[in-house]
Amino acid sequence: MVLEKHGKILECSLDNIELLVLQITSTNAKRSVSFSNACCLYDMIKDAEHGLFWSLKLTTLFEKGVKFLSDLKNVTTEEIEKMDIHKKAAVKLLDNFLKTKDEIEKSLHKGLISNSESPITKTDINIVFAEHLLGKLAPGGSYIIDANTKNKDTCRCGCGVYPAFESTGIGHEEVWHGHVDMVLSSQRGFPDESLCDGIPVHFYTDISDADTSEDDSMPSASLDETPCKRRKSETERLSSGDNTAIDVKPPTTSATKEDAIEQALAQTIVTSLLQKQRHENLESYLMPECSALD
Repeated sequence: MVLEKHGKILECSLDNIELLVLQITSTNAKRSVSFSNACCLYDMIKDAEHGLFWSLKLTTLFEKGVKFLSDLKNVTTEEIEKMDIHKKAAVKLLDNFLKTKDEIEKSLHKGLISNSESPITKTDINIVFAEHLLGKLAPGGSYIIDANTKNKDTCRCGCGVYPAFESTGIGHEEVWHGHVDMVLSSQRGFPDESLCDGIPVHFYTDISDADTSEDDSMPSASLDETPCKRRKSETERLSSGDNTAIDVKPPTTSATKEDAIEQALAQTIVTSLLQKQRHENLESYLMPECSALD
């Protein structure tokens, strides 16, 4: 299998990834707020004695999965066929992905080229990454893109694929809620009554594409925007007395990326809660959220 050739590379790559430990300090989760206006303030926890940030190696947190990948170096085809259905599906997905890696890279390159005659949109980016990268690694082998997306079209790489545009809404209108850019199917597929079995994906990009979505997901001065959220685009200057002067400034790139991070945290928390509600017997509710920041 191709996995045998890439086993060492996968091990080395995973061993270099460290996950920081965050502490949520304040949220507006109890309010009827869309994900784009979610306030989820956090601190990175530090060791009081040495001043270092707490972190966990990915290989420590997901020890079982990493060991499974490591064991694949010496596994035979017969042994793979005897695996349970989910492990076998995961192995075949990864093996097929690695077999077509060069072809995938070419499709991504073709699809993400932008020029004056054919400017690239946020929707184009979503489709290219869904069809030629993330969708190929989805546990259920499929994906859907937010049905509210405008500028719907075939993949711009030239493959001719027109993706599935369906509802990606999660959460509840009385608390955090909204539509994520994309949902990758789980090994259970997409249940008719709920999409909470999928893996949500959010793309942040600096590309201006005002017509990307009918349900605008970009932060704005809307009714559900809270003071907690607005502080990101304001600079507060305290005077010598009781008065406070506020200089309102346009959001900087770093502030906008911070918005994307808080949105990702909110979506991750909601997805995890939905999983717990739907699958009470799961051993863990550590459900991933994929966020791509350029």
